[in-house]
Amino acid sequence: LKPTREDFAWPQVTAETQQLIKDQLLLALRAEPLVLTRHKICDAVAMLASHVLDALSAKAGNSWPELGQMLSTLIESQDSQQRETALRLLKDMLTVNPAAVESLIAGNMRSVLELCVADPCTKVQKESVLLYAASLQ
Repeated sequence: LKPTREDFAWPQVTAETQQLIKDQLLLALRAEPLVLTRHKICDAVAMLASHVLDALSAKAGNSWPELGQMLSTLIESQDSQQRETALRLLKDMLTVNPAAVESLIAGNMRSVLELCVADPCTKVQKESVLLYAASLQ
């Protein structure tokens, strides 16, 4: 990650606005019914989380504990769409900031994959396999 990019506006946004944006993204992530829109929200959350949960950003006081809680809720949900969303988000984050994913799931990748690969929905199974493949890289 490049925290020194001149066009990266996040550090210039007030803490109150940052929290509002993070809250609204998590709300949208959970509630969005349209698949393509939910995927775009996953992309935005993954990129933002990769920055916010970056080691350098964490030293500056950035954090997002609600994201970890939301991921747990989505993964443990009986709703396959919510599980798929969580897996997609983790996979997207792995490509940008693997350490952030590790901090979010705290060494529970195996149990996450085991739970989700057993889901009856083939989309969740597919995302499980893609997450596993991304974790090997």
